[in-house]
Amino acid sequence: MTATVFARRIAVRHPETWVYGIAAWGAVVLVAHSTYSKGARPANGVGLWAGAWSGWMLMVFAMMLPVVAPQAGRLAHRSLWHRRHRAMGAFLLGYLAVWAVLGLVIVAVLNGTGHAHPSTPAVAAALVAAAAWQTAGPRSRVLRRCGTLRLGAARGHAADQDCVAAGWRAGGQCLITCGPVMAAMAVGHHHLLLMAGLLILLLTERARGPNSARRAGRPFEAWSLAAFAAITVLADPTW
Repeated sequence: MTATVFARRIAVRHPETWVYGIAAWGAVVLVAHSTYSKGARPANGVGLWAGAWSGWMLMVFAMMLPVVAPQAGRLAHRSLWHRRHRAMGAFLLGYLAVWAVLGLVIVAVLNGTGHAHPSTPAVAAALVAAAAWQTAGPRSRVLRRCGTLRLGAARGHAADQDCVAAGWRAGGQCLITCGPVMAAMAVGHHHLLLMAGLLILLLTERARGPNSARRAGRPFEAWSLAAFAAITVLADPTW
């Protein structure tokens, strides 16, 4: 099998592959920014707000797009062949809009309270709060409903609107299930290893296989988040 044929088969079976590509791009840009911004003069005013919000959206790309990519792929398979990528694009537009609005709120709160660069205790406290929410009953019920799609029109602007609305609903569900974890990352956005660890936790909880519904809200991820909080504190040399 040639590389071209293999790539075509992947594109047909997994049309959401480019969504993972965007996530990888977001991760690379985050790593590059973290590497080259050390020692740089901090921004202020509008530049501070814009930089914080763009950093948030890059985190969303890197962490949330891998979570929602399988759902985008299912939507593509349920759409007309010639508009499957258009459907996924509209879906992601609605999905990312939810996180963009949340990002504006978080940036406003952090900058408005003078906590644009929070301390280690704040990061640890946010992780502990996320761990407490991980096994909460309301979160588990929403998580079990994640991935459901309600589509109406098959073509035209009505279909685009349905896909955007589906993405908005998916974003709202993710906001409930993943919001505390992402808030912890917004507080400790400079911890790239923490970002990778939290992404793995989110993906393992949603992994397909036998008894996948029982993984929703299991204690393993909650204890792992608590462990991340402890590691964050212990890794800080000032403590």
